[in-house]
Amino acid sequence: MSAAGLGQTMAQWKKWLAWGSGVGIEIGEADLTVVAARVRPQGVRIPGVLSIHGFRKEPAAAWGAVYSSFLGKLGLGHLSAVALLRREEVTVRQVPLPGVAPKDMEAALALHIDSLHPYPEDDVYWGWAPVAGHAAALVGIVRRDVLDTYTALFTEAGVRVAAFTFTASALYGASRLLTLPNPEGAVALRQAGDAVEIYGESAARGVWSAVVEGSPDQARALAVSELRLEPAMEAVDFAGLLPAPLAAPEEFDVAAGAASYAAALESACPKLAPPLNLLPQALRQTDSRALFIPTAALAAVVLVLAGALGISAAVEKHRYEEELAGEIRQATLQANHTRDLDRKIAETQARIQALDSFRARSKESMDTLAELTRILAPPTWLRGLDMNDREVQIAGDTAQAAALLKLLDASPKFHNSEFTMPLARVGNMENFRIRTYRKGVNP
Repeated sequence: MSAAGLGQTMAQWKKWLAWGSGVGIEIGEADLTVVAARVRPQGVRIPGVLSIHGFRKEPAAAWGAVYSSFLGKLGLGHLSAVALLRREEVTVRQVPLPGVAPKDMEAALALHIDSLHPYPEDDVYWGWAPVAGHAAALVGIVRRDVLDTYTALFTEAGVRVAAFTFTASALYGASRLLTLPNPEGAVALRQAGDAVEIYGESAARGVWSAVVEGSPDQARALAVSELRLEPAMEAVDFAGLLPAPLAAPEEFDVAAGAASYAAALESACPKLAPPLNLLPQALRQTDSRALFIPTAALAAVVLVLAGALGISAAVEKHRYEEELAGEIRQATLQANHTRDLDRKIAETQARIQALDSFRARSKESMDTLAELTRILAPPTWLRGLDMNDREVQIAGDTAQAAALLKLLDASPKFHNSEFTMPLARVGNMENFRIRTYRKGVNP
């Protein structure tokens, strides 16, 4: 069977496993958009939608009661929601991890997470998910105080949240729930005030997300360039990536509510479309009623045993539980000590590797500068250059800046080049700022 045929077969099996109900919440600047969804193999139905206006200024208990009443009328009061943070509150990165086994990806990301954001150390929460078909991970980073504020607010309102995530993660998972993604790639846009939020996929870059100033046409052109797609690739709105609902309330605008709709799909089928969860494990809330079955069964067994064995058995059980808890505490302390030793060993090995590569660093840097000089020939002029062991950032002017990404990626010294700001034309020249990653350099 061909790879395409195998993919279609797996998609069909996955489709028949798509069964559940979920709630998605999109956090806006002033409002909350709530979508409830019921997913079945035949398609998706939306039994209800809710808009909560001015939630930041209203008492949390008041709008929380409205939310609870909304879910109660739909028979979904037991569900925990997937909440979408505002895109500007989340730093999104796709991190290449060539040669790293899936089981080692999280450890590899943890070593470099501080280099992926501008915030102080230990001042963030972060999460990741593998990018299918690529040796890379999609990483989301949010400031600790931002997420702690939302967690406290939703807790005060009585709103159960299983995951805090962002639009790129929700679209990535929800678009694969009932269908296969377009193998040629995709570009989706959403107007956000004066800016445009971009989501895109391609065989060359995997997943890409950004918010840029400018028109949708400019955003589409930038996305096509970044994703190495055909120039004629058309952009769709976010709803164009998602399965069209079989039924929905008349007031529901799928295009406007696409993000919260995608979150609801992930909430309904968390095993098939797991959200990239930025919420710490200890604060996550589950919603399946089946989770109470083991507890109820265990309670029934305990009652039967207590009646059969009497008081002496209860006392013996209590003593045994205390001994077992003491052993667990000892084992936990030993496990924590072992984990700390493993971490210190990993840090020492990383420092040794850094020292080993230090001697070759000067020559590699000079070779890199020589390669940039060759590639960025006149009429390209640089106004700034910042280089470290992992990446190079350049800023300058040229006649046609879009071609620079391909020139840099064609070099044996660079890969994964990207614009870090929209292009701006001044006279006959275009101002650009590019970040490119160095090949063959071990920081």
